[in-house]
Amino acid sequence: TKKLKRKIKSKYYIALTTKAGVGSFTVNPRIVTGPPKKASKPKGTSATSSSRRVAISWSPPSFTGYTWLTKYRARLFTKKKGKVAATCYTGPSELTCTTKKVKKRRYYAAAQVKNKKGWSTWSTRVKVVVR
Repeated sequence: TKKLKRKIKSKYYIALTTKAGVGSFTVNPRIVTGPPKKASKPKGTSATSSSRRVAISWSPPSFTGYTWLTKYRARLFTKKKGKVAATCYTGPSELTCTTKKVKKRRYYAAAQVKNKKGWSTWSTRVKVVVR
């Protein structure tokens, strides 16, 4: 048999309707779906240091790309656009991770999320000082 492959190019809106004893009603909000895309960047990034380690936290992206999130990655950069000093990873339901020990100095922390289509762009970088 021949398999047909067709790309979905439109958004679809799905609403659930349930039957009750006296009739039916639609459950809101509706679900929006479409072809998989990269997720938007994580929001609300923050970072704190303790014992020369940095805990980086964030909020989930506002758009998942119509697919499941698979993991997060957070990094410490030596400058706003500098070298990577440390990286840590978490699962899709964890919103914080802690780096290995780093040198005492100023860093910039950011996070990104991965889904079926790849890594999002980096979140806004926030300054953190390790003392």
